[in-house]
Amino acid sequence: MRPEAENVPVSVPRTEAASVVASFLLLRRVIGWIGTLLPVVLVAGDAVFSSAPLPISLSDYYYTPMRNIMVGSLCVLGVFLVLYDVGVRLDHWVTNIAGVGVLGVAFLPGSPEVAHLTTSEEVIGNVHVVFASIAFVAFSITTWRFGRADSDGPNAEAPSKRACTFYRASSLVMLVFIVLSGVAILVPVSIQDDTKVLFILEALACMTFGMSFLVKGQGLQPLVSAPGVALARNPGQPGSNSPASEEPLG
Repeated sequence: MRPEAENVPVSVPRTEAASVVASFLLLRRVIGWIGTLLPVVLVAGDAVFSSAPLPISLSDYYYTPMRNIMVGSLCVLGVFLVLYDVGVRLDHWVTNIAGVGVLGVAFLPGSPEVAHLTTSEEVIGNVHVVFASIAFVAFSITTWRFGRADSDGPNAEAPSKRACTFYRASSLVMLVFIVLSGVAILVPVSIQDDTKVLFILEALACMTFGMSFLVKGQGLQPLVSAPGVALARNPGQPGSNSPASEEPLG
């Protein structure tokens, strides 16, 4: 071994690791915040900019003043889900499918509430429902997978029992909301309009997915206590660890 090789600073890979971990945590948090806040933003925005009755489903916000916010948010969410990759092939495919489903929902609007639909509106509306179903099922599978050890990478440590219980419960709750949403579609439109039951179920499923990603945004916290990462987070205090990283939920 050449003598100069011994002088290579070991802090370089650690600094790079800090950047990768921080970026990955940020990606999870962005996905989580979009999923959690989108239903709230759509309702609040429509209430401010329109005097019409609130739509009966999330998809119907496409036909309100909140269309651009909805489509833009879904595009960002879809692209980020496609980019999401922890190095596990199954998770990569599931989040890819979820991302494609979300993008399909964004670009293929649901059927408008009119007396007579054109053939294209009916076909596009049906395809929209298929993409939405695929996205929500993939959301549930992704959340279930968060409870596995390899959800942070092939060689990662298993999540805590508390975190695992949270992810599994979130996945099952999401499935219940998805099934109930399918049943709610069969309810007469007048009842849907009065109760907004379909929107409520879709919003709860979306927000459950978002909250699971927000929790998982702390899933790599043990890595944040590595020397290089700790130095990046606490300049001037080499080796210091954040108290919040001692008992990560994720």
